Amino acid sequence: MNELELTRALYLQLAEEDQRLVVKGAAEKGFVVDGFSKNVSKAPPRAVYACMAKRARRGGKYPYQLVLDTMAERRKINEENIIYHLAGEWMKGEYTHAGVEEYLRKLTHDKKELDSAATEKKEEKEPQSQEQNREQEEKSESVALTKKMEQIAQELLIIKEKNKKYKGIIQEYKIEIDNLQNNILKQEKAKDRFFRQIGELKNQIQQIQVEKNEEIGRRETIERQNVALKEQIEILMKQLKELELYRKHAPKLLCIAKTKNKIDFPGYDIKMIHEWDEIAKEEAVNGGYSEVWLVQKQFPYHLVSEISECIGKRLRQFLTMEDLINTVSQGGKKDDADGGQTDHRSIGS
Repeated sequence: MNELELTRALYLQLAEEDQRLVVKGAAEKGFVVDGFSKNVSKAPPRAVYACMAKRARRGGKYPYQLVLDTMAERRKINEENIIYHLAGEWMKGEYTHAGVEEYLRKLTHDKKELDSAATEKKEEKEPQSQEQNREQEEKSESVALTKKMEQIAQELLIIKEKNKKYKGIIQEYKIEIDNLQNNILKQEKAKDRFFRQIGELKNQIQQIQVEKNEEIGRRETIERQNVALKEQIEILMKQLKELELYRKHAPKLLCIAKTKNKIDFPGYDIKMIHEWDEIAKEEAVNGGYSEVWLVQKQFPYHLVSEISECIGKRLRQFLTMEDLINTVSQGGKKDDADGGQTDHRSIGS
């Protein structure tokens, strides 16, 4: 039985007044019956029954779901109504559906038996007016149905209590089993941990002995290294003093070149500048340089002329950076174009 079939069956089992109340409540949620838009509660059960199977509005619930929700909500208002009770139980989840279907079948079967008994009883009685017979039959059926519904509701409550009790017992057993399994697992882990600790301690003892021997060897090596380092430090300190003295007397030079690479020659204190502007001019004139080197090819002719006029005799010009490096590396001599050599002025003179 799907949810639509269950909703229809529950609705048809309701009394006429309850049917109107349910339809009215569902209408407040959006339930619509064709032809009864102004007063949905007056719609006949057949029309309500048919409209339950309509499609749901976009993003909303199906019409039968609105009716089922309303019946489940009315359980809070009328707890004794077995139909409302069954609707509420169904809404709890799939685990209740089988029980609800079983009670609904039993309820429908009992109602059919009551209808049959009422018919037989009617035939045995003396002839009465049609209206009196109908009223008496309806009253008898209502009383019998009410008693039967109360009996079913009571049985359902008893079963629910038993289920609740059994669930509690099962849960306790599950918890106890989980606790025992966890304790066993903890004991096994503890045993494994103890064995690992014993093995680790043995390894640690062996490692400590090895490290002790290595430490003795390291100390002896360190002592020898310390002696050698002290000797090296003394030599380096002596060399540093000599370098400081050498640096103080090294020629101070300025190199003007576009290249970003720094040039360095032993015996020279060289500073690089890469642009010729007022700051560079001030540095070249008043910086206390014994010579200024200029790589001609990297500057335009008018700047070369300006630099030459500004620096004067302290200016030493080279065509390219390679020319500068080769000339200085050869001790200040530069090859002429015809293969001869021209001595440049010695640095610092």
